[in-house]
Amino acid sequence: MSAVLEFIEVPAQPGIRTDRDTIASLNGITKRYRNGALALDNLSLALHSGEIVALLGPNGAGKSTAIKLLMGLSSPTSGTVQIFNADPRQSAARLRTGIMLQVGRAPEMLRVREHIELFRGYYPNPMPYVEIIEAAGLEGIEGRLFGELSGGQKQRVLFALALAGNPDLIFLGILCTAHDFAG
Repeated sequence: MSAVLEFIEVPAQPGIRTDRDTIASLNGITKRYRNGALALDNLSLALHSGEIVALLGPNGAGKSTAIKLLMGLSSPTSGTVQIFNADPRQSAARLRTGIMLQVGRAPEMLRVREHIELFRGYYPNPMPYVEIIEAAGLEGIEGRLFGELSGGQKQRVLFALALAGNPDLIFLGILCTAHDFAG
């Protein structure tokens, strides 16, 4: 089976910073798993400040593998991975990165506000609480228990947690998974 990883770049909107500084890169990446499966073969990709990039492709194309490498959750068989000119496993790079996984969970007995404040406490310069609430569309449900939320509301809380560190780079898993776009 042959899989193709397709890259689609969405042009930056007016008013959004568009300098071309490379903030993340995969250079000549090959990733072969222990079972012999080849996930990526000599992939090179550069992400620049101000870009929104979507990785599209069929199952097995290497999308998740590429993201895991960029997040520092996996190591390449060969090639180099950098985030902010550093190894993505270094804490300085991780502090500048937000992550919302495709499938995520949070303790159900904590309130939305408590989750956000807890995650903000992990970072030296967190995003202001009010900005997180507004960006994630959580106005009015801050006092509710996570376990009482709809699937879409839970996804918005997980998005808020990815914003908590005021990241310069954010990785978002499949956004349509249980996402309630209408509220």
